[in-house]
Amino acid sequence: MAKLTQRLSVSCLLLLFFAGSALAQSGDRQYVIKKDNHYLAHVYNGSDWVLQDATTFSPDCLWYSSNNYNYYFHDGTHQRYLSAPLELNGTLSLSDSNPGGQVLNNVTYNYYFYDWDSGLARGLQHYGECPPEYHSEGECWEAVWVSYENNQWQMSSEYGYHHTANAANFFSVTVTEHSQDITSANGGLSDLTGFTMEFNDSPLTSHTVSAAVSPYTYTYTPAYTSYVFDGETHNYYNNTDNGDTTPTSITSSNNTASSYTWTITGEGAQYLSFENTAGSNQTTASGANQTVYYSIQNNITHA
Repeated sequence: MAKLTQRLSVSCLLLLFFAGSALAQSGDRQYVIKKDNHYLAHVYNGSDWVLQDATTFSPDCLWYSSNNYNYYFHDGTHQRYLSAPLELNGTLSLSDSNPGGQVLNNVTYNYYFYDWDSGLARGLQHYGECPPEYHSEGECWEAVWVSYENNQWQMSSEYGYHHTANAANFFSVTVTEHSQDITSANGGLSDLTGFTMEFNDSPLTSHTVSAAVSPYTYTYTPAYTSYVFDGETHNYYNNTDNGDTTPTSITSSNNTASSYTWTITGEGAQYLSFENTAGSNQTTASGANQTVYYSIQNNITHA
């Protein structure tokens, strides 16, 4: 009896951004920085990484946060930290090293810059002197916000004692990889016609077997990556942000396997072989006829 095995190759969607993500520090979370439908993005320009505005979400807008709220992205080799002077209208930049001006969060996920070395946000910490409506446990912070103003990302032109409309929003991102899902398959190889090989007195007998090959098609849902933050869903496939729309099923064009493996098994298999090989396995480019030979135990002349 012959056994057929089919091999298929199926292309999948790859997101190159995550090639470097595995190098991020263990336990760090992913965030997106957004304000007024603008995203703070990082791109490679010439020989260095720079910050720029983006009006549509992209995986390139994702940042990592370490446990002490230092924000950076990973370029595949190095960490690039988000940095800025703690002053009004200050320009945001990227730093190769951990900068003095870093990022601290409050309970609303609005973030402002904080100088860990001096323990001050914009150089001033208030103890019982801030406006009463902002007073909390005897202290409050005077802070400059990360903001999108005048068609650019910068430190805010204003400062305050609490989060304001000028603050840039940092949203924690949930990333889910959806693999390709094959829902149905048709075609391929038909079953072999059953046959019986007679054992007789002749030193050598042969039998020809074959199988029909029909076009092989399959229906599948392409692989995609889903990013969810602040109630938004961004499904990425075909290198495009498709919002909350998932990819539709696709039926492949007619595909045939590149090779077929025939295997002889069962009682008496040790006396059987294919026309072009003395073994019990034969690989062919099609389901063309295969001649199987049988030799008696003491026969030394084998075709």
